[in-house]
Amino acid sequence: KFINEIFGNEMANRLLCEVKRALDDAIKENEFFCRETADKFYILFRTADREEVRRRLEKISGQISTIFQDRQRHYRIMLYMGVVTGNDILRERMNREDVMTHVMFALNKARQGQQDDIWFYNAELHEREELINYIESHMNQALNDGEFKLFLQPKIELNTGKLGGAEALVRWI
Repeated sequence: KFINEIFGNEMANRLLCEVKRALDDAIKENEFFCRETADKFYILFRTADREEVRRRLEKISGQISTIFQDRQRHYRIMLYMGVVTGNDILRERMNREDVMTHVMFALNKARQGQQDDIWFYNAELHEREELINYIESHMNQALNDGEFKLFLQPKIELNTGKLGGAEALVRWI
């Protein structure tokens, strides 16, 4: 979208062709890739070895980044990749929807970085994110229901032994 706006459709189309060439070069027998929309691509590698996946994705990323930098040196394309391995799929018995959800979770984590990033799905991290989301989504109702209680923790001045103030603590009961 931004490449189209900044450099025009012709440059964006040339870039997509270069991305396809880089992906064609990286794909082995019985592997494939596809483009969903705009800048979203999916790749199926026939390996569960995370280091091999990382190495191959870094090669693709490097190839794509340098292609565009050669044409417009002042603009850097950021590439973010979310990965779910076959081992994760088997271990958690994921269906197609689960795989896509977990890929998007990993992709969103990768996008939080300031540079190109490859993020592998992590079940523990995903569960923690779900818990945080659950807590945040229930806080308003808990506030309305009076489930938060204020406690004042006294602060004593060490020099005088007198009350110097209080720290306010809120507990969700």
